[in-house]
Amino acid sequence: MLTFSLIICCYNSIERIEQTLRAVCSMNTPDDVEWELIVVDNNSSDGTAEYCSQLLAELSPPSARVVEEKEPGLMNARICGAAAAKNDYLAFIDDDNWPDISWLEEAASIPKDYPEVGAWGGWCTGVGDEGLPEWFDKHAGKFACGKMPQPEGICASPFLRGAGLCIRKTAWDQICHLLKNPFLLGRTGKSLSSGDDNFICQLLVRHGWHLYYNPRMHMMHYMPPSRLTLDYLFRVHEGIGRSFSRLRPAVLVTTGWPKMAFHPLRYYYKLRQLPDYIKYSNEHKAQPDDIDLKCRYILARSKLFG
Repeated sequence: MLTFSLIICCYNSIERIEQTLRAVCSMNTPDDVEWELIVVDNNSSDGTAEYCSQLLAELSPPSARVVEEKEPGLMNARICGAAAAKNDYLAFIDDDNWPDISWLEEAASIPKDYPEVGAWGGWCTGVGDEGLPEWFDKHAGKFACGKMPQPEGICASPFLRGAGLCIRKTAWDQICHLLKNPFLLGRTGKSLSSGDDNFICQLLVRHGWHLYYNPRMHMMHYMPPSRLTLDYLFRVHEGIGRSFSRLRPAVLVTTGWPKMAFHPLRYYYKLRQLPDYIKYSNEHKAQPDDIDLKCRYILARSKLFG
């Protein structure tokens, strides 16, 4: 029997969580799978916990509970959810993800056949209330959408997206004491910093685990109108850039390098971005209304100066 703990981390999610919970509770469950649902309320102020409790009573999943994590931050919420989990496999589903009806079947197809795989995941299709802006497809990856740039199988690069990320509990237990990293800029509240997902994946790889991409593990990723503006697009690039120079040094000092090496390593990775910054700065000045060039410029600038 395969046992999964589905963990949904929430922050002020009352306006978007219902469809996510309904989609999760509607998934097909294979005969050899049991699952529980854990909703982590990450210091919400809008009544998310109470609303979820009421909705779960209506939906009646096999096992469900709401737990609270007062310390803000997505990583803190994930750690809390994993600590509450009772099962062998963890599955992190964002509060704006709507998994396909076959998602759990696909997720359960990996761990038995690939014992060397510590984490596996799929991809998301973006969806908005009134369609998506014309620029979205080019930048879908920055919104954790679009297929991964690789075929199905063991990942050549140490990265999977956090939406729908599944992890063996034994693998998680090997790295969980390393996840509260003071050097990393993760997602907290309205901050658009990133790196949490990549950090988890890189730690797993450095502990000897493989990652697996299954393109049939598909979800819809809902984005409200406020996330489909050019201002938000530019802020996303800014947040990714700010986190860039911290990620690799954070992985290294967490897995054996001396802590004093963090800042020299960070400046090394920053300085490597100087040619891109000069290139895209000049191109952006020449074509200031080009959205793609502005995104590249913002990303290069924030990698260098963030």
